[in-house]
Amino acid sequence: MATRGVDCQILIDGSGYFVEPRTYALKRLRIRKAVITKGGQERYTDGGPGKRVWHMILLCLNNLQDYTGQPLPATGLSQRNALVASYNKLSTVAYTDMDGTAYTVHFDDYEEQVRDPRTQLANPSYHVAVVLVEA
Repeated sequence: MATRGVDCQILIDGSGYFVEPRTYALKRLRIRKAVITKGGQERYTDGGPGKRVWHMILLCLNNLQDYTGQPLPATGLSQRNALVASYNKLSTVAYTDMDGTAYTVHFDDYEEQVRDPRTQLANPSYHVAVVLVEA
């Protein structure tokens, strides 16, 4: 089992992942609505904060190291396969954010990016862009 802060930055469905620098984003839009009153005035109603939405690119790479410099046993392909299995679930999954807060989320989007196609034959590595939405 992965431990956030030791061998990963976030947890999705029990598996740990590192986030590519400068790609993590958390968005929480407000729920708002404008309505026209009987007198023809516009009234603005604020429904408060909406659901959290996370956008990030996860590093599913070979030869990753934990925070102590020790190599991680997981390969890029095994990490990618764990993400695909979580994405294919029809139910929600557990997500632990960088600050240690646990959420229940569902995948809204999944996109694989291969940075160097020449290396895919011997050692497949992926950068996986995901969008998670709070359940």
